[in-house]
Amino acid sequence: MVRLMSWVLVAGLLACPVCGAGEGALIGEGLGGGAVAAPYATDAPPSGSAPGAVAREVELSKSTERADSISLQGLTFEAEGTVYYRSPLQNAKAQRIALIQSLQTLQDAYCRNAQLDEAVAVRDMIRQLDAQAAAASSLPEPTPSLGAVESPYAYDLRGLNGQTFYRRVTGTADGTVWGGGEENVYTDDSNLGTAAVHAGALKVGETAMLRFTILPGQNSYIGSTRNDVTTRPYQTYGGSVRIDGAAPEIDSVYNLRGQDKPPFPVYVVGNLSGTVYGTGSYTDDSSIGTAAVHAGLLKPGEAGFVVVTLEGGKAAYVASTQNGVTSYPYGTWGGGFQLSAFHTFIPERR
Repeated sequence: MVRLMSWVLVAGLLACPVCGAGEGALIGEGLGGGAVAAPYATDAPPSGSAPGAVAREVELSKSTERADSISLQGLTFEAEGTVYYRSPLQNAKAQRIALIQSLQTLQDAYCRNAQLDEAVAVRDMIRQLDAQAAAASSLPEPTPSLGAVESPYAYDLRGLNGQTFYRRVTGTADGTVWGGGEENVYTDDSNLGTAAVHAGALKVGETAMLRFTILPGQNSYIGSTRNDVTTRPYQTYGGSVRIDGAAPEIDSVYNLRGQDKPPFPVYVVGNLSGTVYGTGSYTDDSSIGTAAVHAGLLKPGEAGFVVVTLEGGKAAYVASTQNGVTSYPYGTWGGGFQLSAFHTFIPERR
């Protein structure tokens, strides 16, 4: 039986009905719908692209004064000569993008060689990867490894508007920052460590987990001087980030007993493995991450901020089972804490 292959003449070129490619050109969408066009018109990527590099353009054209030279190579960020950490979830996304690009190039080659069955098989692989990507998008970001240096920029998250992220950041006055205003909204290529100092969330040299929210681009960004950091004004830009607060990574407040501290946020990962004494009021040697699950503030495996309010010891702590966590009873204890939900938390500015 002779297989009939339908080829159409478009703009003087033969176009493949699977990927739309012919004679080295990419033309339209292929047979069956949903086929993803190959990323390049030839087998080779654009000149200067690193093998396996994530195809992404970073907008860095604001000013000729800018010293930031940033590229995305493989699975790490490189900025100002420093290689920054990517989380395992970000690594998986980058690897998936690189694999899809390779498959699209292979699909294009099959189309040009009139190997329709092979091209369709590759197209199906691409669709499966796209489906897996949709499922993976709901997974929570894992906790960064202790001591990891994370990218001090948020432009890699542009478009994820309204979503909140956490990164370990060190406060610095040396980075370049655009905007700020009363709502602590900056351009997404501003240095997060410097923006956090400007916002009052961190001090220079202080390292903590920074919480920030991705926002759409603004029509204008207002420069100002706060906390010895001067930010620059800027006009319309494509992406923004709001600084929500910063918190230390601790799971116990036992060492803070007796201190007169106002309520403060901490960064923890909800878990079921810690030991907890009490309900509502917990002993100060209880695991904050497990208490946060018990209190319904975090789910197991979910990372985030919770607000700790220190309190004096009590004569008795009551046991209960809540949200999959069973707490223990205890008698007289010298110190404790309560937990509450986190909202934007910026100290008084100066």
